[in-house]
Amino acid sequence: MIELSKNFEVVRASAGSGKTYRLVLRYLECSLGADEKKAFSRILALTFTNKAAAEMKERVLKDIKQLTDGRGDKFLELKNNLTLTDEVLIARAKSLHKEMLHRYSDISVMTIDSFVNRLVRSFTRDLALEQDFRIELNSEKVIDDAVSRLLERVGVKGK
Repeated sequence: MIELSKNFEVVRASAGSGKTYRLVLRYLECSLGADEKKAFSRILALTFTNKAAAEMKERVLKDIKQLTDGRGDKFLELKNNLTLTDEVLIARAKSLHKEMLHRYSDISVMTIDSFVNRLVRSFTRDLALEQDFRIELNSEKVIDDAVSRLLERVGVKGK
């Protein structure tokens, strides 16, 4: 793990080393650290795969639900890390859980490419892109189009 600042953290480790546990714990610390039920909407968690993103989101919701009952493998650690009483932690977890379920789309746990796509879409006008632009995942097609455009610019028509 590399902690770059209080607000930014990178977790790098091999498979099976507890990355998801650490990320979920950190996500919960950030979400429950202040008595603000919408704190989660200002957290961005990025992963490399859709599977990892889905697993993390699922674990966050499962762990929040367990915290509302005063249980779960992270309860004691969160209580100590955040220096909260059982009652305060449970109350915050209940409020957060309810808010997360009502604003599920505000839970920003996604892949890096999903984030970049969302970011580019929000600046389509500034980037002079069409509103309905598509991201091409077929690398052969992208290369063929790029070569064709290059040849057109130098005055030689491609096939």
